[in-house]
Amino acid sequence: MGTESGTKLAKVDGELGTGKGTGVTANLLQPKEVIAREEKPVEPPKPQVPTEKKEAVKEKPKAKGKGVSGNVVITLDPVDLIDMNVKSKLIDYIDSSIRLRDMMSNLGLRYITSILIIGPPRSGKTALINHVAKHLGVQIINYKDPSISITDNAVIHVPNLEKAINEDLNHITRLLNIAKAKHLVIVFESSNPWALDPNFIKKSIDAVIPVLPAPDGYINEIIQNKLKVSNNRDQEIIRGIIKTCPAVEAIEKIRLYISSGGDSASIICEDIFRKYQDFTQSLVFK
Repeated sequence: MGTESGTKLAKVDGELGTGKGTGVTANLLQPKEVIAREEKPVEPPKPQVPTEKKEAVKEKPKAKGKGVSGNVVITLDPVDLIDMNVKSKLIDYIDSSIRLRDMMSNLGLRYITSILIIGPPRSGKTALINHVAKHLGVQIINYKDPSISITDNAVIHVPNLEKAINEDLNHITRLLNIAKAKHLVIVFESSNPWALDPNFIKKSIDAVIPVLPAPDGYINEIIQNKLKVSNNRDQEIIRGIIKTCPAVEAIEKIRLYISSGGDSASIICEDIFRKYQDFTQSLVFK
């Protein structure tokens, strides 16, 4: 009888899911303990679910537009938005004038010592010069640096030609003479070339390069591969920004458009690049 009773109790204990060992007597439960264990699951769960849901909502992106992600990181450089032909032309001019000047001179070929880069304010003119100098491995010297007369194989940078001429025209003339005598190239910038004396440009400037936006094919590559924007409407708006806005301003507008979820309106600029291109084409260089 004792053995039969113990077996029945062991069976009850196993059905309640309490048997952990192989010994029967170690798993025997008193009736009160069985009741307590049966009542335990009835206890109400701790109210943690609402907190988890609230945190999940906070993590959702706040973008309001379709196809525009608020998580996109803008990694563009102003030079990325400038036409590759403009970069290549400036590289060729500076490289030939500094590295190949002696050879070109012996062959009777024309080399360039003074370049005027024109474009709207914030169009990336200075960024372009820095990019080219770094690409060629040449030093950039500020036009006010007193050590220019003993420097060689470098670029003299004048960030605002109109202002520099008004301040000291004689100094600019002296820089031009130094650049012609040494392996130096002087690069001027101007946002308002119409304010310059046409005679100064004809006599003192060897080449004028207008800053132009990147072509459509390259813009599409930027939009799809760098910005990761797939929505057609958003692509069209960003393409319009890049084609009409100066590079630095364009990057700011793209960042605003994406971070606002595509809600920004009237952010396309008036196309002002054409007049700089027309100005360049109106000049005749011998």
